[in-house]
This record gives sequence, structure tokens and C-alpha cells, in this order.
Amino acid sequence: MNNSKEIFQGNPTNYRKYIEQHYENMKNIFIRTAERFA
Repeated sequence: MNNSKEIFQGNPTNYRKYIEQHYENMKNIFIRTAERFA
């Protein structure tokens, strides 16, 4: 977990991009899972 901190230290743009990408991935997984059980 320390590695991610070093990558983004002093670079909030990359950090924000990483968070947005992670959020998109989670949303897609959630939608796919919901569709499977719908």
C-alpha cells in the first residue's frame, strides 16, 4: 500500500484519475452483478 502513496505524492491529478478509474470499475462490477441477480 505504501507504493501507491509514493506514486501520487505531490501529484493530485494522477491520484484523482486513479480514484475515478477505480470508481468506474466498481460501478461496472456492481451493475454486472445486479444484472445477474435481476
